[in-house]
Amino acid sequence: MLEAQQEALQELKLESPELYAEAMKRDCSLFPLEKEGPHHTPPISLTRGLKKKKKKKKKKKKKKKLIA
Repeated sequence: MLEAQQEALQELKLESPELYAEAMKRDCSLFPLEKEGPHHTPPISLTRGLKKKKKKKKKKKKKKKLIA
């Protein structure tokens, strides 16, 4: 569906650059957004790395318990 949408926008751009420009504008009235809280989140790659480290620590603890 995304491909068809992109194709339709390209055709609109060729047919009427003015209508294309209007179609590409953001309509702020559609999503009135009010938010509170953190304004920054860590990158996904960083959070994935933290999860992997925690899993490795858990595995090491389990191995130590089995040996003892």
